[in-house]
Amino acid sequence: MYNNSIVPRKFVQFVIRNIEKILCKGFRKVLNGFKRNRLSELNKTVENLNFLEQMVNTVENRFQDVNTEYKCTKLYEESGLLVSSKTVQIGEKMKPSRSNNDVVLKPVSACIKMISLIDLFTNVLTSGELLNDMKTHYSELLKETNVVSNFVQCNLWKSKVFNYDDKTVFPLILFFDDYELGNALGSRAGKNKLGAVYVSLPSLPPHITSKLSNIFLFALFYSNDRKLFGNNIFSKLIEELQYLQDNGILVLNETVYFKVGLIFGDNLGVHGIFGFTESFSCTYSCRFCRVDKNRMHTMTTQDDDLMRSINSYNHDVLVNNVTETGIKENCI
Repeated sequence: MYNNSIVPRKFVQFVIRNIEKILCKGFRKVLNGFKRNRLSELNKTVENLNFLEQMVNTVENRFQDVNTEYKCTKLYEESGLLVSSKTVQIGEKMKPSRSNNDVVLKPVSACIKMISLIDLFTNVLTSGELLNDMKTHYSELLKETNVVSNFVQCNLWKSKVFNYDDKTVFPLILFFDDYELGNALGSRAGKNKLGAVYVSLPSLPPHITSKLSNIFLFALFYSNDRKLFGNNIFSKLIEELQYLQDNGILVLNETVYFKVGLIFGDNLGVHGIFGFTESFSCTYSCRFCRVDKNRMHTMTTQDDDLMRSINSYNHDVLVNNVTETGIKENCI
């Protein structure tokens, strides 16, 4: 029931508690009555008494390991069915607090919630034949030369895995976006706005990759914290991605590597993580070229002299003037 997204978590515990009452406590009454009325037919012996008592205790304790959400979570983790999120501190921020009728600023920890891709992929790929299915589908895509239907067939990906020789390497696609939890038009809009980072595996077979459940949540954080700490908020995520790229994970006695192939997002999200201005009314709001906003309104053809490059990007980061360059900080 926890896996069903339309069932609230509190309802799951409601069902468990009521089943426990019906089966456990109700069964105790039935067996107690059975002991009183039928025990003479079973020869009242210590063995029979102990046997019945053991039956009652077994039924009563059947839900002992799952009668709270904490116990359920712990059981799933120990069984390898759940990879829980980690709380990662990224810094401290000052928060107003009332003390003795005065408002004072107190330091509080700023944290993100992060799900380890190392643990997640190890858990997912060791179950069933998924790893073999991915390798088979990957090989079939590389053999197809007439139709390009997947990122692994592109020259960009081939250049990224050129130095991996015969190692097993799968691409990762990251997606980043902000979303509002509350009323986007209310007076408190933005206070509970969250940033989310998702990961997908394009090398999964089509019948698997098309399911939303196979788009994995990587991290959650407050959007206001990203404004405060900048792209440093992604530092722990980058460390994990770097580990997957350099060291890989051990799956069924085979080392499997993962490498970021693409980063997706809407205009605002992509501008944010790549260090570009998030104001589309500023002088240089384009992430592809350095055309100013006045010329942008009448421009119909590409000007190659204005196209951004790695060198020009690094230069603009050093200039550190978003008004003149359209870049506010280094990318993640």
